[in-house]
Amino acid sequence: MNQATAARRLGTIVALGVVLAAGAARAQDAELPNLRPPVVNVNSELGVAAQGFSQNYREVSPTTPGTSLDSEHGTVIGGQVKATSMFNQFGVENLYVGAFYQYDSGGVHYNGGNLVTGAPVNTVSHYRVNDIGLEFGKGFLLTNNILITPLVESGWRQWTRELSADQAETYEHFYFGGGVRGDLGVTERLVLTGKAAIAETVSPTMTASAIPGFTPEMKFALGMAPLYQAEVGADYRFYSFLHLYGGVDYTHFSYGQSAVNTLGFLEPNSTTNEIVFRVGLALGF
Repeated sequence: MNQATAARRLGTIVALGVVLAAGAARAQDAELPNLRPPVVNVNSELGVAAQGFSQNYREVSPTTPGTSLDSEHGTVIGGQVKATSMFNQFGVENLYVGAFYQYDSGGVHYNGGNLVTGAPVNTVSHYRVNDIGLEFGKGFLLTNNILITPLVESGWRQWTRELSADQAETYEHFYFGGGVRGDLGVTERLVLTGKAAIAETVSPTMTASAIPGFTPEMKFALGMAPLYQAEVGADYRFYSFLHLYGGVDYTHFSYGQSAVNTLGFLEPNSTTNEIVFRVGLALGF
C-alpha cells in the first residue's frame, strides 16, 4: 500500500471518527435531559465567570452614633470560578457540595479624613478582594422541576483598601452558617436558581499598614456580627454539556468596634453591602 493510499484511508478514518463523534454528541445532547432532571444537573458544573463587584462601605463614629467617619462606594471588575457536584452516595440521593472563589480589583470613591492631619479626603481607594466559599447540603426533589437543597456553608474573605502608598487596611474574616438553595426548571434547558443564607463572621480582624514616622503596623480584633446572603440567577444549557449562567448576589455584614490599642487607636463599627453581577460559561457533568 503506497503512501497516497494510506493517507486517503487515514483521512477517511478521521472523517468517519469526526462524524461518529458529532453524532454521539448530538445523541447525548438529546438524551441528557432524560438522565437526570435539569434541576439536578445544574448543580454539577465547573464554571468560570466575569463579574462586576459593587460595594458600599461605611464606618460609624464611636462618639456620635449615626455619623459617618468615612465611606466608600463603587464598582470594580473581577471574576469567579466554581465547582459544584450533586451525587448519590451511601444510599443517599442528591448529596451536594460546592466550592467558589472570586477575585475583584479596582478603584472606588473614598470620602473620609486623613489619619495623620484629620483633613477631609475625597479620593480613589484601590480594592483587592479575595473570597472563598464552601457549601455542603442535601437536595430534595419535590417534582422533576423543583429542587430544594438545605445546606451548611463556610468561607473566608480578605479585603484590602489602599488610600495611598503609605496607608492601607486589610480586613479578614471567616464565616459559618446555613441556608437553602432552590432550583426551578422552566424548560429542559433553562433553570432558575436562588439562594438565601444567614451566617456569622468569625475572627474578624483589620490590619493597618505602618505609616512611616507616624504609626507601626497595627492589628485590631473586631466584633462578630451576622452575615446575610441572597442570590438569584439562571442557567441555560445551550449545547450538550455547555451552560451559560449568570445572576445577581447580595451580601450584607457588619464589623463590631475594636478595643482601643496602646497608641490610642481603635477600629469603629462598620457596615458593608455588596452586590455582584455575574455572567459565565460552565461545563456540566
